[in-house]
Amino acid sequence: RVVSRRFGGWILGFGTKLGYSGASLREGCMAVGHVTEKSQKVATVRKRRVEVCVPRDSGLDRLRGWLARKGWRSFEFQETAWAAHQRGESGLINVPTGAGKTYAVYFGPLAELIDERREGPVTGLRVLFVTPLRAMSRDIELALKQPVLDLGVKIKVESRTGDTSSAVRARQRVELPHVLITTPESLSLLLTRDNCPDLFA
Repeated sequence: RVVSRRFGGWILGFGTKLGYSGASLREGCMAVGHVTEKSQKVATVRKRRVEVCVPRDSGLDRLRGWLARKGWRSFEFQETAWAAHQRGESGLINVPTGAGKTYAVYFGPLAELIDERREGPVTGLRVLFVTPLRAMSRDIELALKQPVLDLGVKIKVESRTGDTSSAVRARQRVELPHVLITTPESLSLLLTRDNCPDLFA
């Protein structure tokens, strides 16, 4: 499960197709998909019937550019998830293993965080990624860090599991990173701390 600070949560599932469809459209918005034309203020994106407005050179634009430089392109279900996040909606993503669930749920809140970071310093937790298996946390951390490192944005991505070093744990007791990958067990321990309201504020 991935939870963004401002918006709702997204749950990852395994299966054959995306269990989500677009809901109401925001007035004055265009459509989800790849950027087809740009003005000084708005990048117009078009695809099917789902709509969203994306600011020119937004965090989402930068992430799409990162995918393109990797030789990848977004799938329709990923674009749908990113648009839904921008509308403040929650959802369930149910696609086969290796189909791109991680970036489908992550790029929406990451794009928002990139935009927020561009406006000035950002402190505290913004994205909480909960994985049921500690063994998967390292691979997830590497996947979530890669676009941040490649884009050169000052966003801190860390894990909090039973394998986390004492030095990192001590630092996280004072302030959590912008993006935290953790397990249900480690999260439950964090929630028992006296300063929990401040850590998760």
